[in-house]
Amino acid sequence: MIVLVVVAWAGVGVTALLWGRSWVRWLRLRRRPVLHCDQLSGVKDGSPVTVGGTTAADDGRVGPWSRLPCAWHGETVRRGYREDGGYVEWRTDVERGEGDRGIRHGGVRVEVDEELARQGLFALRAPMIERSYQDNGREPSGARRPYSVAEHLVRPSTAVVVTGTLLVDPDGTRRLIRGGWADGTAHGDPREVRGRYASYRRRLLLTGTPFLLVAATLTTLMALDILR
Repeated sequence: MIVLVVVAWAGVGVTALLWGRSWVRWLRLRRRPVLHCDQLSGVKDGSPVTVGGTTAADDGRVGPWSRLPCAWHGETVRRGYREDGGYVEWRTDVERGEGDRGIRHGGVRVEVDEELARQGLFALRAPMIERSYQDNGREPSGARRPYSVAEHLVRPSTAVVVTGTLLVDPDGTRRLIRGGWADGTAHGDPREVRGRYASYRRRLLLTGTPFLLVAATLTTLMALDILR
């Protein structure tokens, strides 16, 4: 029974942690203006914002591994090298990206930093840059050593919501960067942010309540058994 009690209380703890993190993140995001790309002209450099826009249109670009249409794609190739001690050291041999990471609305384009574009904003919703291909195995050349390739891409003509810090370059280019752990990206509309976080917290409550009931019941039964 002790194992069951520990598992039940662990479930309560994890659920409470996720709920609290979601609530704190929402408290940080709710103070930000919710805008589209063409509404940023009056926003000061360095301001945290929530911005909606659409990724670049399909221009025929495809991912080198997945062959899926994309506005931007990145590729990371890692290889394992065996050292004298017999262990394998993983090294990143190739890391590159090309294409358009911007979002648009009303004819205005805003660049999204790669680190921010890879960060998710909603649970169970892909970020702006999502993984499209992964292969762990042997190199195409047949070399017998550990090998891993991952491809990430930005879908073309896709509505995206971005929460980040706005920077304005000397040439007038507007960029969104990750200014803190609460920032992220997701497919969707900026008006969804409030509803998505409220829905997520409700699901966590529905998940955590049974854990709490089971944990409390088992703890009571175990205490009564000890007192006998």
